[in-house]
Amino acid sequence: MFETAEIGQKMAKEEYKQRVPELRTQLVQMQVRLRNFRFPVIVVVEGDDRPGVDGVINFLNSWLDPRFVHTHAFGDPSDEERERPRFWRYWQALAPRGQIGVYSSEWTTSLIVDLFFGRIGLHEAAERTEQIRRFEKALADDGAVIVKFWLHLRRGDLKKRLQKAAKRPEESWKIREVDELLCKHYRRVMGLAEEVLRKTNSKEGAWHLVESRCERYRDVVIAETLQQAVRERMEACQPAPQPKLAEAAELATPGTAEKVSILSTVDLSAKLDDVEYDKQILTEQGRLYKLAAKARRRGRAAVILFEGWDAAGKGGAIRRLAQSLNAQMYRIVPIAAPTEEERRYHYLWRFWRHIPRDGRFTIFDRTWYGRVLVERVEGFASEDEWRRGYDEIVDFEEQLINHGLAVLKFWLHIDRDEQMRRFKDREQTPFKQFKITGEDYHNREKWPSYEVAVNEMVAHTSTVKAPWHLIPSNDKKYARVQILRRMADGLATVL
Repeated sequence: MFETAEIGQKMAKEEYKQRVPELRTQLVQMQVRLRNFRFPVIVVVEGDDRPGVDGVINFLNSWLDPRFVHTHAFGDPSDEERERPRFWRYWQALAPRGQIGVYSSEWTTSLIVDLFFGRIGLHEAAERTEQIRRFEKALADDGAVIVKFWLHLRRGDLKKRLQKAAKRPEESWKIREVDELLCKHYRRVMGLAEEVLRKTNSKEGAWHLVESRCERYRDVVIAETLQQAVRERMEACQPAPQPKLAEAAELATPGTAEKVSILSTVDLSAKLDDVEYDKQILTEQGRLYKLAAKARRRGRAAVILFEGWDAAGKGGAIRRLAQSLNAQMYRIVPIAAPTEEERRYHYLWRFWRHIPRDGRFTIFDRTWYGRVLVERVEGFASEDEWRRGYDEIVDFEEQLINHGLAVLKFWLHIDRDEQMRRFKDREQTPFKQFKITGEDYHNREKWPSYEVAVNEMVAHTSTVKAPWHLIPSNDKKYARVQILRRMADGLATVL
């Protein structure tokens, strides 16, 4: 594999001087144009030539406008990062649409390093490889241009470069322990690198092998490859205006409300009288409090999701849940329409930001399921976008679970008559009037379309490890007790 980058490519100093001015101008012009397009550019710079990686990142930052380049060289994960799923820190570092992100020591290199030091076995390596492919595919499906470079040196050239730098005080500081280990164990490391690069090479994120012996040749090849990849994407699409969360045509959905069956299995007649409610709510809150305290001591985190019809009682259920927890260990995150900043990223970005540290809970009042519900029905997402959203969501939740988080998902279900009764009650109660808006009635008119979307959501995203709990909520008391009970049961299974 690496033979193609061991040919001995060179570029004369004069040729370099002739080509660089125009190439730099083209790169900057590309960067300016990029700001009018709704896709980010992800540039990965890795390789066995570690000093060369630093050199490439430095030249990219000097040639481009640094205000719109986000550079991230990842080291060992911090305590905060270790307490989240592995890809949490990469999601935090994503470049927004219209800008460029440059990454080194990232998801691929960390896999190679862990294999080299024997920190993981073949099974976990295969899982990590698949995670990388899914991560890059999710970004590419959302429009990102991913350009990955591997800078290669033959062992003899790498050894000479390190020896030369060691003799020069102004360069010796650049030599790190990892460079010396790489040179010493060159064949083994390159064998691991070749395997990982082959398995993470895809149409969404293809690797470009670059011979790194001649710095002038290396830099020109990288600049030209990057410019070409971005230019081709620009030519394939027109600058898109910011999406307006205003009127949108209703997206046609197959089937009718009469054909759906998952929600129809929910027994909406279930209820509790006041006496039984007072007894059971205290029991379940006490049980949950003890389990949550145990989870905190053991460093176990949880993500609790609430979805449901408008006026289904999510707010009241969340308040009763919060009463069962120590105030220091939970955070409630209400989700509304994405902000201007959030629309500049992949839709999952804003949710990755709120994943809790060990021993803490995050309670989401509406969630990433908006992609396959409101965005689907209201036409804010294309059919391709919401259909691939099912797999992206399952993968997202799987990463949380594999890291040790409990994921508990609640859909609060009511019928249309009960919803209308609650709408009227809100309108007539002064301290509840703020809860009712024209949007609530707008959504109600599309009840059949939402019902189809909810049923398909449950069918595609309810898994053994993260099942949907469909809660009958015509009676709020019954719903609140059921949520606390299932929350406690879910925590108990991971402790």
